[in-house]
Amino acid sequence: MKRTLTLISFLFFLNAGITAQEICPAENIAVLGGDGQNIVMWDEPLNPFTILLTIEVVTDVWQGETSWDLVNMDTGELVASIAEGDLTEANTSYTWDFDIPHGNYSFTIYDSFGDGIYAPGGFALSLDGETIFSNIGDGWTGTELTIEFNTTEGRFMATINSFVDPIPIDKTFVYDLEWQAGMALTGPILLESGSFNVSRDVPEECGTFTHYAVYSGDGTELGTTTEVEYTHEGLTNGTEYCYYVTVVYEEGTSDPTEQVCGTPADWVAEAPSNLMSFPGDEEMVLVWQAPGGGGGGTQGDVIDNPFVVTGIPFEATGTTEGFNDDYDEVCPYTGSTSNDVVYMFATSGGTYDFSLCESGYDTKIYIYDINQVNIACNDDACNNSAGDPYRSLLENVTLDPGLYYVIVDGYGGNNGEYQLLIDFSGNRSYNYDTTEKDPDEGDSDSRTEYDFLGYNIYVGDAVVNSDIVEYSTYTVTGLSNEETYTFGVVAVYEGDPNYESEMITVTDSPVYLFGDITGTIVDPNGDPIDSVALSSEGVTDTTGTDGTYTLWNLSVGVHTVQARRPGFYTAYADVDVAAQAEPSVQDFVLSPDMPNPVALTATPGDEEVHLLWREPGGVAYYDMAYYDDVFEAQIGCGGGCQFAVRFTPPNYPAYLQGLVLSFQGDAAAVAGSVDAYLDPNGDVAGPVGDPINLVPVADLSAPGAELVQYAFDVSGANLEVGSGDIYIVINEANSGFLGIANDIEPQSPEYYDRNWVSLGAEWGTIFDVVAGDPSLTGDFGILASFLGAPGRGSYAMTAAGDVIEDLQVQSGALATYNVSGVVQES
Repeated sequence: MKRTLTLISFLFFLNAGITAQEICPAENIAVLGGDGQNIVMWDEPLNPFTILLTIEVVTDVWQGETSWDLVNMDTGELVASIAEGDLTEANTSYTWDFDIPHGNYSFTIYDSFGDGIYAPGGFALSLDGETIFSNIGDGWTGTELTIEFNTTEGRFMATINSFVDPIPIDKTFVYDLEWQAGMALTGPILLESGSFNVSRDVPEECGTFTHYAVYSGDGTELGTTTEVEYTHEGLTNGTEYCYYVTVVYEEGTSDPTEQVCGTPADWVAEAPSNLMSFPGDEEMVLVWQAPGGGGGGTQGDVIDNPFVVTGIPFEATGTTEGFNDDYDEVCPYTGSTSNDVVYMFATSGGTYDFSLCESGYDTKIYIYDINQVNIACNDDACNNSAGDPYRSLLENVTLDPGLYYVIVDGYGGNNGEYQLLIDFSGNRSYNYDTTEKDPDEGDSDSRTEYDFLGYNIYVGDAVVNSDIVEYSTYTVTGLSNEETYTFGVVAVYEGDPNYESEMITVTDSPVYLFGDITGTIVDPNGDPIDSVALSSEGVTDTTGTDGTYTLWNLSVGVHTVQARRPGFYTAYADVDVAAQAEPSVQDFVLSPDMPNPVALTATPGDEEVHLLWREPGGVAYYDMAYYDDVFEAQIGCGGGCQFAVRFTPPNYPAYLQGLVLSFQGDAAAVAGSVDAYLDPNGDVAGPVGDPINLVPVADLSAPGAELVQYAFDVSGANLEVGSGDIYIVINEANSGFLGIANDIEPQSPEYYDRNWVSLGAEWGTIFDVVAGDPSLTGDFGILASFLGAPGRGSYAMTAAGDVIEDLQVQSGALATYNVSGVVQES
């Protein structure tokens, strides 16, 4: 909803000598000295009377708490205001328009509760349609926020006042403000400052504009223009020339501006420095320092124009004074208004220490990756050598190859001198002897002409950027690995045509960061096989009629490649991938899937044995488990926990028939349950999807220290595993301590991703949940029986390949095992 309030116009002064029109002069004349020329610049005439101020407030649901006032700071007069309760509509945009004379003003918005306006509300100030401050969409928090602005100089400053301590009550639609008694305020804290430029044509109030006339100091007219800039060429360097400007209207000519002077001088476009290259795969990252530390803003103030870490170990001393507050992170404190300084750090990978220990104020340090994601942060890890506390230190930070940004910041509003030290962890080669940094170091006074625009990037003699590059980093793409290139950077300055500085160059070659795998798939006769699906770590390809494949852009290291086609046995191979031009070669020979006879049985007779089996392609019952013959321990939990084992049948489809569950060590879950989860993709991410209940409720207790096994016939569930994995999940169901038998010796890392646990929240492998503790990490006592083709073996096998020696069991409590043997229960 929008509500526009009645326009209010204020004319605070009328002079008898001012008529409906006033011949207005140009404003703010200046001269910029060039090489053999001077550039004279000025601003359009101002409206001699007023400028339009627009105030917009977008309310939240607490609209009655908001009020504001506007004060003329030159006269102290209250220009306009609204009172608490005047805004009656929630989530509504209110606007007010005022014609105000040029000058200094203060706009203050108040919130009676002290929590500002919630997002997406807020307020904005505009002059002649140009926004000078806005937080609409973001809202603001505090008791009052003040914007001081000057309409002629084009500058503003925002300060905020809020409670020192958190508001002690929860807000409801009915409340009183007694809690505010004794609550201290922070006082005005600088929130933001800056400048604005209200673009305008020559005001109609000044007359009918025709042109500007430019004069030399002796009154000679040099030329006319309708622009606000004039170039006086053909001058002698080192000689001073003076100028003034008049505005010509149909009604007459304005008074001249003040006279200003400028001296042309020899000028050389200043070049950037310290060009560095960081090879990538078919690309090159270039980083350099701006001319004289300038270009695109104050170097070190923002990530787009940082200081550069030039080597390891690295030491820099400086001050945060004079910089802006651009960043903040929680570690653990937030709300910092301290100035911050940015250093860019390029690394090929390693583990580092980042120290601000020898700084002179209460510091904070954090590290961003190239996407400005915080990866490490510290506030108060060390003291300086004088014993002063609250200094910052990050130790043993492991960084992958790439670009990072180190932010030197402060706690609260603290600023001061800092020492940043970066070194490999373990070296401890810190040098606490600091030297005063010259605050003018890197500044340049040599540039006397034209504005700095940015940079052009060259590869050889060709410019590769389509637009001028604003900041001091650029990535050149489309290169050939292991080919040598010469990269160049020049600074660009305004001109017609633009000026370019001397080029700085660096020679480097892109490198292979990834590798490929290729090969041919054939049958036992050597004939190529088409339609074979190859995959490794998410990269896939399918063979054509020639049987060839290629897996592109794999990370360096050993990769397991799977080759799979219906009607053939699936094959696997571990392939070592190197970062190089030539791919690694891995061929496969796939054998047709020729099932063995299965389910062989023997019946003794009189001087004979009767053999019976199923024909090839038939099915058999087989068991799968991931534990060995002895459970050395148990692992338990209570209060809604779950244990699971991930099974991968050797062939598909496989039909779940039965379960054998093992418990020991005073397990007391008397009303547990068992579920299954299907994972057709084999994502190895733990049980996902909807559970399939196999056992609604069962006594899973194990009195005393004995091992007790329970068997369940679950064939009635008709559960088919068509691909991927099946998880068998035992639920404690808040029925008592669930103590599942655990095979912990020897450790079996190949099965770490088979055994899963949930303590009521996310699933994780037992290895991850207990951080690899060998007394807890093991293979759980869950066995699953399947009906299907068990693979090439002619007998049922454990996942480890051992013939299962578990007793044939029926539903119920079956056996108690100990280290000396097997005793069957009656």
